[in-house]
Amino acid sequence: MSISQQFVADRLQQLKTRLTHAGDFCFFADLDTLPSIFGVGALLSRNKTLGAGLMRRDFASASVLGNTPSWVRDYVRLYFAPKTPTLYHVEGIKRRPDDWPECPIPAYLDFSSQILTLPDVKISDGNMGSPTTNCEDASEEFFSSLPFDKIYHRGSTWLLKHREIILRRHAEVLIKAELSLVHLRRLVFRSEAEKALGLALVPMLLMVPSDVDRSWFNASRPFLDSLTRTESGWSFHVANGGRGDTVIYVVPLPSGGTEVRRSICSFPTTWPPFESVDTSELGFPIAGHRKRTLYLNGHRVAEW
Repeated sequence: MSISQQFVADRLQQLKTRLTHAGDFCFFADLDTLPSIFGVGALLSRNKTLGAGLMRRDFASASVLGNTPSWVRDYVRLYFAPKTPTLYHVEGIKRRPDDWPECPIPAYLDFSSQILTLPDVKISDGNMGSPTTNCEDASEEFFSSLPFDKIYHRGSTWLLKHREIILRRHAEVLIKAELSLVHLRRLVFRSEAEKALGLALVPMLLMVPSDVDRSWFNASRPFLDSLTRTESGWSFHVANGGRGDTVIYVVPLPSGGTEVRRSICSFPTTWPPFESVDTSELGFPIAGHRKRTLYLNGHRVAEW
């Protein structure tokens, strides 16, 4: 039996009284991927994304993906709530690479609960990479059986007894092939500065409700917290900044070239004045800028 909209509304209303994120069916993506998502007007399954050449940045762990049934790659996959353990591993600009991929500037697409009533929808009660996870066609009976206290658990999961909670927090809603942005409720960003960058990259985001809510993120690695215009120009603040972090400021020139300046953070979090630098010293390409642009540790974090 499929799920009715009335059942979904009633059940989520009950859950919401004690579980904060009940109803937040979400997908996180790096800001650089938003233009292609909104250009298509839908989230696409992994296979459709790869087939269309739209995979700008891959956040999937190769080892986890290898343990996931192959048919899952034909589905769009949403979590029941934000801040999953996977996001902990991939979120933010990493100072040193590790065994997980990197999602430098994450944002959430938060979808309406109506997705549960769409055709060809499946629900899992845990991580699809685990052999103990059950995944079934969406039904009121299976939805009611889900371990919601563990799915919506938030907080530390470092104890061994929390392994099952880690499994359950990765419960998913899987939609066949693609999910139209018609069902998008809002976007959630980590900071006002990152929201502004999202709007600069995708102007149509002005038509989409959006929030800044740091509680949806781990926010433990360096990121641009604010960019403020002042009488003398502008100022910035990097959250979690540390010694060696580098901010690059690129200014387009009337001649068509660019002026590049650099500031390297010193201990503990002091940013000296910007100094001119040759682009050959940067380690990443700087070209074609039509707007003032800020980079943090090689990643674009602001544009105006």
